Amino acid sequence: MNETKCPPDEIAMKSYFLGPRAENGEWFQERIDGFLRSWFDWRRATFRKDGSPIPTSDLRAPAFLQRQNDLAERANELRERFEAEIPKFSPRYVGHMFSELSLPALMGHVIALLHNPNNISAESSKVGLQIEKEAVAMLLRMAGAVPERGVGHFTSGGTVANFEALARARHRIRLWQALGAYARREGVEHLALREASQMGWVKFDELGRRLSPSGFARWWAELQNEERPENRLEEIYGETWRAPAIILGPSSHYSWRKGAALLGFPAPAVIECELGREGRLDGASVRRALGRCADEGRPVAMIVGVAGTTELGSVDALDEIADEIESERAAGRFHWWHVDAAFGGFFASLRTSRPGDPLDARTLSALGALARANSLTMDPHKLGYVPYASGAFMCLDARDYPHSAVDAPYIAFENSVDPGVYSLEGSRSATGAAATWLAGRTMGFDEKGHGRVLKRATQARRRLEGILRESAGVYVPGGLDLNVLCFSMGRARRLSVMNQDVPSFIRWIESLGESAFQVSRTTIARKSSTESLFQDLIARGFDVDADEIRLVRLCLMNPFLSSEELRTDLIAEFAARVDEFLRPGRGADALT
Repeated sequence: MNETKCPPDEIAMKSYFLGPRAENGEWFQERIDGFLRSWFDWRRATFRKDGSPIPTSDLRAPAFLQRQNDLAERANELRERFEAEIPKFSPRYVGHMFSELSLPALMGHVIALLHNPNNISAESSKVGLQIEKEAVAMLLRMAGAVPERGVGHFTSGGTVANFEALARARHRIRLWQALGAYARREGVEHLALREASQMGWVKFDELGRRLSPSGFARWWAELQNEERPENRLEEIYGETWRAPAIILGPSSHYSWRKGAALLGFPAPAVIECELGREGRLDGASVRRALGRCADEGRPVAMIVGVAGTTELGSVDALDEIADEIESERAAGRFHWWHVDAAFGGFFASLRTSRPGDPLDARTLSALGALARANSLTMDPHKLGYVPYASGAFMCLDARDYPHSAVDAPYIAFENSVDPGVYSLEGSRSATGAAATWLAGRTMGFDEKGHGRVLKRATQARRRLEGILRESAGVYVPGGLDLNVLCFSMGRARRLSVMNQDVPSFIRWIESLGESAFQVSRTTIARKSSTESLFQDLIARGFDVDADEIRLVRLCLMNPFLSSEELRTDLIAEFAARVDEFLRPGRGADALT
């Protein structure tokens, strides 16, 4: 029996994952068996006097047994097919933003799946909605927010959560514009259109007290029934209506542009900022975009920051952006600020920086600004180690949560902030919330739990990054803040050659059998907003003869990637494979 090389607190964390070779399999199987037995007992104890519609004689009938045998065969066929799936549980899988699942999350998922509640309302999810509320509170607390003030719900993923934010930002600005128009029509106050669009809730309430609530309700309904309500607003305000802007960076997730199109924001209203230092959105970038909107007379519906970009894992300068937005608020201009923390949100479990810690003070300060946003997206099915599909949308102030409510006559909603009244999805599983709840109650969303796992993952990224940066044939961009590592390579220091070698390297390293690694790739196009990346290439002596850069992309998140008990140092092996690929006559040449 091998003696462990880990300290007690590291050993304890291993109990929360099945292990690459199912080392915790026997214990986990006993738990699942126990859940099934309990579920069976619960069914048997419910409405016992009704009797059983499947008597013992049916269980022994030939036709019954034949169908059971057929089902077992087809289920085995399905099981066998899925055994050809990508082995995401292996530390050698360093591709996309998924990995090993935590045992608490798997257990929570299975328990909720057996009961199958629909978190649309309390009459279809008596327990599930309460679990969801508690899980949302855990995520808000991890982000540094006050759980009692916030409200949110789980979604099928970050894309829908981002749509939820867009829908609310659009609703809020329309509501403020409508009240401003009604006040002008009634001769109470004459705000300009852009002024009304950004008035804030305090001004909204103050103005509302001077107007007839029933009169405004009728006007609001009338305006919503207009085919082109902007024409009425132009008539009342006496100025040209401009579509409200969505301010974001080029590295924001594609779902923002998709959602903007779906919700009717025209393309000119989606304003892409130039990135600041090392390809991050910062306060100066947002200030310039706000100035452009002011020059155009365009109100601002939303500003989007990112905690963990899809390409590089970069964290925008969220603290600087928060300062800029708060300066705007001090001047009476209130803009919805959303942080898309679908990937990086769980890094908020790391609060402090000590010598040797993988997150620098800048990144920690940026993550500390999550609590200053209007709303957040988080994806437990990424760095929460939770099964698909599990995203979360949260408003840090409950006042911002309601938007265009649509009632369903066959559903009894309990109150005005019941998620089912406002969620874009009509049916929502409780599995994601239950998985997140159990992970939070056991591992914990703090430095001793999830934070410890993410800290090790980021240490692995920094170690591999350090090795690759020493290679003359490898380019590693800046802006790598979390556990994503991107690099390009080439036997020549020409970008066009490097772009050819990246897919060749991926084919080669994924073809090495038992020594293979599975990776992913990304491409960044050259444009004004990403120019800083290409200028960095030039500064490092590369010949930039292409309009895009292809990058090998690694997401280092497996909790066992750097385990000292493994026979192989996987970080050192991967670096050696890169070196081998670049060596004349070896990997790259073997493919040509």
